[in-house]
Amino acid sequence: MFKRKKSDLTLADFADVHVTLKPFLGIPPRLYLKVIYAIILLLILFFLCLYPGLTQYGSQVTLTSAPHRASVYINDKRVGSTPMTLFVPAGEYTIRYKKPHFSDHEEVVTVKGRRLFSRFFPKKVTLNPQLNLIDLPALLETSYKEASFAYSASYNPTFPREPFLLHALDDILHSDIDLNQSNILRWAADSWFIVSDQASLEEVITLWSTLADKGLAVDPNLMTGIQFDTKSPKLEDIIAFQKERSQEPIERNDSPRNDLSILNLTFTYAPATHLLMGNPASDNPKEFASYVNLSGFYYTEELITQQDFNRILANIPNPDDQAEIGFNRFDATFAEEPVSYVSVAGARRFIELINRELSRRNLPWRARLPYESEWEYLIQNQAIETQYYEWMEEPYYPLKNLFFATRPTAQSVFIPFLQSVRGFEPDHPRMIPSHSYTRGAQNPYWQSPYVSFRVVLEEN
Repeated sequence: MFKRKKSDLTLADFADVHVTLKPFLGIPPRLYLKVIYAIILLLILFFLCLYPGLTQYGSQVTLTSAPHRASVYINDKRVGSTPMTLFVPAGEYTIRYKKPHFSDHEEVVTVKGRRLFSRFFPKKVTLNPQLNLIDLPALLETSYKEASFAYSASYNPTFPREPFLLHALDDILHSDIDLNQSNILRWAADSWFIVSDQASLEEVITLWSTLADKGLAVDPNLMTGIQFDTKSPKLEDIIAFQKERSQEPIERNDSPRNDLSILNLTFTYAPATHLLMGNPASDNPKEFASYVNLSGFYYTEELITQQDFNRILANIPNPDDQAEIGFNRFDATFAEEPVSYVSVAGARRFIELINRELSRRNLPWRARLPYESEWEYLIQNQAIETQYYEWMEEPYYPLKNLFFATRPTAQSVFIPFLQSVRGFEPDHPRMIPSHSYTRGAQNPYWQSPYVSFRVVLEEN
């Protein structure tokens, strides 16, 4: 292996070494070095002070708006959402702000620039228009549906969900409208229905606290009927309170009644009773268990068949209405099978015709889809069988069993994005009767071979 020879040289050996530059084109070193240094200095000053202004002559434009989250278009090209800052070359531009439920804002802006020192002192322009809210009901409805959909899904810190309700509240607070309106208060109150976990609970309480700070009469304990610490809300405290309040069911006396035949559909009577709703063995707040008292109701033991669906819908006078819900679209070989590919709207159009017949016969009943509590009572007592998912009357409220314990149902004025379904997948092994059954949520316009419906009658 090669080994470097040890040198005996030291720094002292180089003390007398001198380096002498030679003249260049007859110019002595002390002159041309000054020229080189001056050129280098001029180049540095040029690139720092003048070059940025020559190549990027324009301004740093800060685009914001009240409220935020408006789409910005510069000369009809979308560049982002407020608030944002970007470089805009000098010139004249048409800038348009667009935000759902707000009127568009447009302005023509002349952008100038700075030639010298633009790197250190750029020309800056700030635009902050006030957007006008023109459709408050649509803003409230849209934010409610978006929040209900977001709350129904699982999220983690890596992919946090968008706070749609708080965004809508910020939009409202930055608009020149009266907060003390019934639809705003109703929207805030109905946000309780779509809470699904600790994070969404905190978001809703934040919304209520903000409105209370603005002078609105918002009391979470009074609005929910549940006592908990509104400064630091916890699902565990709500669960504990509801467990203490939960009582044994009230025994109810009700006599059996004869079957009803409406439009050749047979309805069986379920006397007033009670059931244990939820799953006592589960720690999941979505399966909170409590006793629920039910009033007597009629129900169809079988799911509505394709044959009956077509037969009754044939009474719709307007052919366009028939086409809208897919009238007469089934293969006759499946006439006795449960109807499928039916949305909630299609099922309710069918039920509307049953109600028309009930009214014609002056019967004191109203037809609708089953409540979840009614369906669970029937399935627990093996009064019905199903191998389908079935549409329920209620929208999907994730913590309905907990927040509305002991109640047979809950209904909000604002409608969530998803509808409740109960039942089983046709290809899944049948579950044995228990206190917990498959509970799901689907888009109410969903049409699938795995979803059907039955009808119940409640007393007017």
